[in-house]
Amino acid sequence: MIGSGGREHALVWKPAQSPRVTQTWCAPGNAGIAREKRPDPTVVGPDNPLALGNGVLICQDFAEAERAIDEIMATKAFGAAGTRVVIQDFLAG
Repeated sequence: MIGSGGREHALVWKPAQSPRVTQTWCAPGNAGIAREKRPDPTVVGPDNPLALGNGVLICQDFAEAERAIDEIMATKAFGAAGTRVVIQDFLAG
C-alpha cells in the first residue's frame, strides 16, 4: 500500500484479515518500497501525496507539458520550488 490516509488504512486492514495474505508493506507516500520488495499486488491509495497537490501536474500531451514547464520555470509560478522539475511517464489506471 502506498499512501497514508484513512482510505489507505481501510484498503490494508480488510485484506490483511485474510488467511491468504502472508505479508503487508505500507509506505506513506513512498513508492521505493514497491520497487524494492516487488509486492503483488501493489495498491496506490487515492490520497497519495506524491500526486495530490505538492506541485504535481498531470499533462495529457507534449504541448501541455511544454506550457506547464514554461509556467513553472519561466514565469516562476511555484517560486523557488520551480527551479527543478521531474518528468515521469503517465501510467493510466
